[in-house]
Amino acid sequence: MDLSTCQSYCTENNYGLSGLQNGDTCFCGNGLQSFSALEKAPAAAKDSKCNAPCSGNSTEICGAKAYLSVWNATEAVKIPPTMVKQVGFYPLQGCYNSTVTGTKTSPLLAATSTNVPTSLTAESCVGFCATRGYAVAGMEDGKTCSCEEKLSAAAEVLELEECNVQCVANKREFCGAFGKTLVYVMDSASVDQDGKPKSFGQKNEASVKANSTAS
Repeated sequence: MDLSTCQSYCTENNYGLSGLQNGDTCFCGNGLQSFSALEKAPAAAKDSKCNAPCSGNSTEICGAKAYLSVWNATEAVKIPPTMVKQVGFYPLQGCYNSTVTGTKTSPLLAATSTNVPTSLTAESCVGFCATRGYAVAGMEDGKTCSCEEKLSAAAEVLELEECNVQCVANKREFCGAFGKTLVYVMDSASVDQDGKPKSFGQKNEASVKANSTAS
C-alpha cells in the first residue's frame, strides 16, 4: 500500500477523500464523520502522530494505528453525488415519505429536528441525533435533520432514487428531497469486531441524477 494506490482506488470508486491507516489500510469517503478530530500541528513533522511508513513505499507516511492520513481530491476529480452508505453505527435504511398516514397524519421523525441550511450533511445529521440518544436520523430537502427513537411500522418506503436533493454543505451527498426523508438507523451489528462498517469496500456509484435545487 502507498499513497497513489489508495488515492486511485478511492477516486475510481467515486470517493473524493482517501485515508491511510497503520501503513497498510486504505479508507475512502466523501465526508468526514461528525466526531472526526484534526491533529494539532506538531512542532516538527517527526512528532506527528501519523508516523507509520507505507508498506509499499517506506518513504511515504500512511497514518498510524489509530490515525488516518487523509487526502482530499474532491476539487481535482469530478465526483458525482452519492448516497452515503453508513455513518458510524448508522447504516442507510432507505428513502421514506416524510409523513406517516394512520388515524392521523404525523411527521415520520417527530422526536426532534433542526433546520441547518448551511451545514447539513449525512455525517452532521447522524451526529446530531446520536449525541441526543436517538436511533433514527433522517435528512429532508437538503437542509433539515430530524430524529426519532424508532422508525414507524407504517412508514412508507419510496424508491431510493427519489431522495435526490444534494446536502447544502456537501454537494457530493444526497440529503432526502421535498417531502421525502433519507433515513439512517442505528445497528450495532453493522460494523465488524474492529469497528469497520461492513459496507466498506463496496462501490459507491451514483445511481440517481442530482436535483441540486431544494424546494
